[in-house]
Amino acid sequence: MKFIEQYRQKLVSADEAVAGVKSGDIVDYGFFNGKPIVCDQALAKRSAELEDVSIYSAVSLPPLPEVAKK
Repeated sequence: MKFIEQYRQKLVSADEAVAGVKSGDIVDYGFFNGKPIVCDQALAKRSAELEDVSIYSAVSLPPLPEVAKK
């Protein structure tokens, strides 16, 4: 199977990507430029149902994480 085919099979929306986050989890956006803004927005939509989720990022450039604005 070609690489691009494998990529397409694994591709999900931001809402699907953060669906597995549970209360008490740690979300690590990775180092420097690895901040996925759409995943951050999708996670912020779930803020009412989640507690004690820690978000780690080595460097956070604007825009601020959505959950930090609440």
